Amino acid sequence: MHAMQALPLLGFILDRTKFPARNVMIAVSVVWIAIMGGLLLIALQGRPLLAL
Repeated sequence: MHAMQALPLLGFILDRTKFPARNVMIAVSVVWIAIMGGLLLIALQGRPLLAL
């Protein structure tokens, strides 16, 4: 859910700063998907994220 808010906001900010937004947005999206996929795998295995 947070990606639905953060990625468009990042794109808007990058567009306003005349930064090459397309490459940055693709990189951030791929990293975001990788992190969420890793967290999903940990959750499906039933392991805690932080073992205290």
